[in-house]
Amino acid sequence: MARKRAQRGRWAIPFVALGLVAAACTNSGDPAAEKAPERARSRSAAEDHPLQPDTTTGDQTADPATPTTSTANGQTITGRELLQASRARFTRPLPTVAPAVSTPATVPPTTPPTTTPPDGTVPEEPPTVKEMLPSQELIAKALAAGEITWAQSMLYRAYALFWDPRLPQEFDGIGSTGEDDFFTEARLRFAELDADTQAELAPFLERPTSPQGYGCPLTSNGQPVTWQDSGAANPHFKVWACGTGDAANDIAKVVATLDDVYPAMADPAAMGPALTDAGTASDGADPRIDVYLLDVVPTRLRGSVQKPIEGLAAAAISADDPFVGSTASSYLMIGRPRLGNRAGLRRTVIHELFHAQQYAHNYAITTTHPTGTPWFFEASAAWAEWQFFRSASPLVHGDYFTSGFRTAPELPLELPTTAAGSAAQMLHARWAYLWPFFMQQEAGGDPAPVFGTWKAVASATTWNEFHAAVDKQLQSATTFRDFTVRNLNLDLGPGIGTLYRDLDPEFPTGSSPTLNTDSAITQPGTVVQPIGGPEADGLPSLSAQYDQVLVGTQSNTRTLTLDFTGVPKGIDVTVLTRADDGTWSRHDLAPADILTFDFTDPAQVVSTFYVILGNHDREPNWDKPGGATLGGSYSITSAS
Repeated sequence: MARKRAQRGRWAIPFVALGLVAAACTNSGDPAAEKAPERARSRSAAEDHPLQPDTTTGDQTADPATPTTSTANGQTITGRELLQASRARFTRPLPTVAPAVSTPATVPPTTPPTTTPPDGTVPEEPPTVKEMLPSQELIAKALAAGEITWAQSMLYRAYALFWDPRLPQEFDGIGSTGEDDFFTEARLRFAELDADTQAELAPFLERPTSPQGYGCPLTSNGQPVTWQDSGAANPHFKVWACGTGDAANDIAKVVATLDDVYPAMADPAAMGPALTDAGTASDGADPRIDVYLLDVVPTRLRGSVQKPIEGLAAAAISADDPFVGSTASSYLMIGRPRLGNRAGLRRTVIHELFHAQQYAHNYAITTTHPTGTPWFFEASAAWAEWQFFRSASPLVHGDYFTSGFRTAPELPLELPTTAAGSAAQMLHARWAYLWPFFMQQEAGGDPAPVFGTWKAVASATTWNEFHAAVDKQLQSATTFRDFTVRNLNLDLGPGIGTLYRDLDPEFPTGSSPTLNTDSAITQPGTVVQPIGGPEADGLPSLSAQYDQVLVGTQSNTRTLTLDFTGVPKGIDVTVLTRADDGTWSRHDLAPADILTFDFTDPAQVVSTFYVILGNHDREPNWDKPGGATLGGSYSITSAS
């Protein structure tokens, strides 16, 4: 039996994040969070929407770019001056945690950007190897290798998220993913940072309109641009933008989106309304939820040349007063570059609003590791983009399934949102939108189980109680097998089971998971297939393995035996077989089962088969994960 290993480029998705929607969920509020225990629990995550031409109903054209001139405080400022003034925000000295990386984090000069030096020559940039990884993953790798300190990693993550020009060049990569749970970790561990780093991070954790917050850029004479707001245009939200570009139009665009999507989302039969805020001096003592449209700096100085910043601008939500029990209000932040794509903006707004509504039920649940955000926060918010914006269905499934979930079936469904590991691990909670989608399909198309989960978590205080609320709607132990088979996403006939396209005709049927192995039987023999593959210790909780085998005619197979006696309890075994006439059959097996085909009987001849293994157990402790990982093996024997 000859085998060939399928390419395991599971993380070799140079920037899956850029093909993903990232709605930056963040929980920031007040840098003194550690002095207020009820604020110490904050939730964050982000989803990034690619700025691609809209192909969805009602969103046929992208909005024009922000004009290059505007007025602020009665003075005209050009785009060049705006860039220069914007960069002036970041001229504070860096904290005294000197970078341990080869290129120091320097503050760009305050002179206008140029592309050619005064002598007319084109400067040569020093040779560098640009890793095709997002900034957050490069920062995580440097931290894990001991090349930077944790405090430095927090600074660099903030710089990446907010397009701060001070990000060292070695962390440029292919740009920001839009969020990496930065706000959760910054809020919960703020007291562990040195004073200089606290001072540097504080503006990112304040309301943008507060005196200590992110603020607006400066005009050429050094005066700050003032904030504009939407007034009474929406009864539930107040939208803010700096008076640059076409601020009034940007504000109106977001207000119109809120007007359109919020009523259905806030229906009591859906998520219900988000909680109004406490009203602060920086938001005019207005109890409506605030949405801040952030100006960001578009370039960084690289090799004496101002280069455009790559990646995705921030989109974030921050929990804020009032904190009542496990509930909280919030405010939203959206980078203004996102406003150029109407479908992307609508998805971002829906995603962030869904987080605000989650906080109205329970914002305070943490994993056993306090900075890990439970996966269902991101999963259900990503699902909401599909539920409340059906015309964007191809984009949602493309971003989260085709470019996401299917590429890493061996990652746990319940993987928390953290800033560690690969981009796939950081983004997986959004890709897990597929479970709420599956929940809805199992309920006959009714979204009530997803909303019911959030209503059920209102009294949950622990990781296990949170998962009990999810399981109450749909038990993973009894349904995960069907989930893994449906995720194969191939139309193999009615005998295999339901397809996702039965719920949504736009689901990309035929886009199947990355195979663990793709092998062919060409001669008699036995192959032992380790669970999880030879590079793994086993199959993690709520993950799956897909193996495909072709039976070659030259193998002269007389009997084919699949022996699962080495498979432990907790793993569902499903074999899909194709007969010579093209008919597929499904075999649901238990661990320790043996499946044999006698090829002397034409009815038992198979030409192709898939072996699907799914670990339906939950991880008992995400602080020390691996307790639910199941090892073992199965064998395939061909005899002539």
